[in-house]
Amino acid sequence: AMDDIIELASETGGWIGYSICKEKKNMSQVQFEDGIERLMSHGVAWRDEQNFVHDQQKVDDIIYWFPGIIGNKI
Repeated sequence: AMDDIIELASETGGWIGYSICKEKKNMSQVQFEDGIERLMSHGVAWRDEQNFVHDQQKVDDIIYWFPGIIGNKI
């Protein structure tokens, strides 16, 4: 799950939420939470409960940012 989460975050320019993982990878919430918790424990992802991405676009999910890939959208 961690590889899928990182892959999807790289496609968005450095952020991810559960809905994207469910839609694109058919990931369960348990798989997502396990993967994101492990990524946060390694300092790879940061939790952002304000849920704003790109110029004040608000999303429903809790957003997780990946500082190492922010701005490196493929």
